[in-house]
Amino acid sequence: MNIFAVVGSQRRGNTYRQVEKLEKEIKKYGDFNFEYLNLWDEDIKKCTGCHLCLIHGIEKCPLEDNILDIKEKMIKADAILLSSPVYVMNVAPNIKNFIDRLCSVCHRPEFIKQNGIALTTVGGYGDKNVLKYLKEVLSVWGTQKVVKVGLQTPPVKKVSEKITKKNYKIIKKKAEKIANNLLHKNKVKPTFSNILQFHAQRAIFTSESSKNNFPADYNFYSELKNKKFHKNIDVGFFKSAIGKIVSKIALLFFD
Repeated sequence: MNIFAVVGSQRRGNTYRQVEKLEKEIKKYGDFNFEYLNLWDEDIKKCTGCHLCLIHGIEKCPLEDNILDIKEKMIKADAILLSSPVYVMNVAPNIKNFIDRLCSVCHRPEFIKQNGIALTTVGGYGDKNVLKYLKEVLSVWGTQKVVKVGLQTPPVKKVSEKITKKNYKIIKKKAEKIANNLLHKNKVKPTFSNILQFHAQRAIFTSESSKNNFPADYNFYSELKNKKFHKNIDVGFFKSAIGKIVSKIALLFFD
């Protein structure tokens, strides 16, 4: 099982060390391989908001770096881990830019068969909002069974034994859950949120106006017109019925 771990820090610090601890615990449950993407080491250009990746596809991004190679590695992984320290109640600049550069995946989810992991480190407070944001990003990207790992790492020379024990307890518990989710992953089971997103986006992006305004989205969803979800994944009757209702509502607002 391969876990692609994106460390969104500005340096090799607390967040990196906590991801390493999580890796160590997960590996106790089986043959898990971690591939790290340490964003402070990567030359990922800053998103300029030109929208070309949304309109024509990420391949048309004018910024020259290895974001396409990174995305391919994420597609091949069994799980994607997004991690960030909390910077004034928000994610760090590195991880925000990384997410922005993959904004096309928010329109055209490509990580449907991957599980998700969101990890934060915080000195004081703000981790709940950041964890929620990272989970939402992973969910919109299509990942399944997102597990949140929130850890306290105050900026002091010596962290108290109480906090150290608390962090270890959290890591141990979450590692078991992540490992079990992966070891018993037989098939993709999309959540209601996944289904609602799929039906709403398909309704919007197969409209005539999207054919000209968002051709990449139009082509992507046109191939899924008769599907209940992405990649021929089975979806129950009730979820499909709700999805169809959402499609009609989405078109009312969009048109």
